[in-house]
Amino acid sequence: FKGPALARGATTYVLAYLDTSSPGILVERSTNGLLWSSPQQAQPGIQTALPPTIAYVPWNGRFILAWADLPTGYINTLISRDNGASWAEPSEFTALRTAWGFGLECSSSTASCAIALGDASRSSSRMLSAILNFDSSGALVIASNPVVIEATAGVPFSESYGGAVASNGTSFEFVWRDRGRATVLTWANSIGMQGPFSLGFEPFTLHSPPRVVNRGSTFFLWSSYGVPYDQ
Repeated sequence: FKGPALARGATTYVLAYLDTSSPGILVERSTNGLLWSSPQQAQPGIQTALPPTIAYVPWNGRFILAWADLPTGYINTLISRDNGASWAEPSEFTALRTAWGFGLECSSSTASCAIALGDASRSSSRMLSAILNFDSSGALVIASNPVVIEATAGVPFSESYGGAVASNGTSFEFVWRDRGRATVLTWANSIGMQGPFSLGFEPFTLHSPPRVVNRGSTFFLWSSYGVPYDQ
C-alpha cells in the first residue's frame, strides 16, 4: 500500500491508505494496534493518486477521511460514525484544492478542525489553513475560508509541496516541504488555527510532504528523505 494515514479514537485506531491496485482508498481498524481488520474500500469510485488523511473528532466521536480528487484536486471527505466500520455523508469542497499531500487535525479546545494544504489554485502553491466544522444538521462545512500561512514579520508568504498539521490542545503546528531548490522542512506555530503565525526553517531536506503528530508536549514528524522517495 501507499501513503498511510492513522487516527486514534477513544477505543479504535483507523488506518487509511491508497489502494495500489486501483485509484481507491482502503481502510483498516484495530482496537489495540496489533490486530487489524481486513481492508475494505472506504467508498467505491474514489479517484485519487495522493495519500489520504484521516482525523478523529473528539467532541462527537466521528472520524473524517479526506482526500484530493483526481483530476480536480478538490478536497473530498467522508464521515464515519461507527469507528471506521462504514463511511457516508460525502462532501466536496471546491474552495480547497491541492496537488500534494495535506493534513487535517480536529481539536476539542476549539471544537473545529484545521486543514493545511498547498494551494493548487495558484502557481505559487501558497500554504493555506482553513477551518472545517459541523453545522446544525451535522454536515461538515467550511467554517472559515482559507488563509495564507504568513509570518508576522520577515517571510511574506509560504510556498509548499504539501504539508500537515497537529495540535497539542493549546497551539497548532503546521509543517510542510518548502517549495524551492533545497525543499527543506518549514514550520509555523499558532495559538489559533489561522494565525498569527510564527515561521521557521530546519536544515532537513525532504522528498515528500511530512506528517506530524502530537504526544504530550512533543511534536513528532516524519517524511521520506532520499532517492528513491520511499525511505
